[in-house]
Amino acid sequence: TQPTSPSPTQTPVQTQSPTPKQTPTSTVSVHLTLGNPTNAGSAPDNYLMVKPQYALSYNRDRGIPNWVSWQLNQSYLGDVERQDDWSPDLSLKEDWYQVRPGDYRSSGYDRGHLTPSADRTRTVEDNSATFLMTNIIPQHPDNNREVWRELEEYTRDLVESGKELYIIAGGVGTKGAIANGKVVVPQQTWKVIAVLDPPGSGIQGITENTQTIAVIMPNSEAVDNTDWRDYLVSVDRVEQISGYDFFSNVPKFVQDEIERRVEGQPPTDQSNCSPAYPEVCIPPPPPDLDCSDIEQKNIKVLQPDPHKLDRNKDGVACL
Repeated sequence: TQPTSPSPTQTPVQTQSPTPKQTPTSTVSVHLTLGNPTNAGSAPDNYLMVKPQYALSYNRDRGIPNWVSWQLNQSYLGDVERQDDWSPDLSLKEDWYQVRPGDYRSSGYDRGHLTPSADRTRTVEDNSATFLMTNIIPQHPDNNREVWRELEEYTRDLVESGKELYIIAGGVGTKGAIANGKVVVPQQTWKVIAVLDPPGSGIQGITENTQTIAVIMPNSEAVDNTDWRDYLVSVDRVEQISGYDFFSNVPKFVQDEIERRVEGQPPTDQSNCSPAYPEVCIPPPPPDLDCSDIEQKNIKVLQPDPHKLDRNKDGVACL
């Protein structure tokens, strides 16, 4: 699904699928090889920005990107030091507010990279591009410096082992705003990753066996003393909460397979799994279970909900 106008609400609205393009997205940017999740273009709340280092959909009214997408392989990694040269993005339209580094001062939130500084260490120019404020969202320090950072490090470990990644990241929901309302604070952060082996195979390298990694994390102190693997979900789940369409350039039958899986969860005997929880295997009662009895978080719930995990009936439990 493709939102024509991402909304700063707690529950993103599902909208229609993108209109097929005459020109494949991958000709616009290598960072969009697998697709443009929102069919971003010229709309102020879904504004496509393509840079050599990454591509993104910017939301003028939220003051943050809806998503940032980037390719990661060994060609992007070098020995350039972190520049820390935070700056507004002057390539935004002149009459738009350009978020400044100081807008985050005393807010209680980190200036959180989506494309990490350490993913772009080949040249000073590449690293400096990650410090543009259009690549930044307000992240709770426990999110940014712990589980989010640990997942970033894991992705670079995959690259060092010979893999190539396509990564898309963003925030969803609204838990307030900073900078006098000019910058929205997302309620959750999410990331979707496709792991290609061998590198360089492009969209042809995406098959039904391609590894995918997806997470949804609370943008709060709730992540303290947890592991990024605690937040693993399916790509379908991230699509559900965001309204975006990931891997849209990939054949549909391949999408369906790689987006339904949850990384690290082996095939299970579904004979004793309740259909109310399609992404994890939770047996029906008895006994009656609550979230403290279940390891997984961000569980998709269908009604009826035999364990009554989804108390507000919004389709997700155990955040």
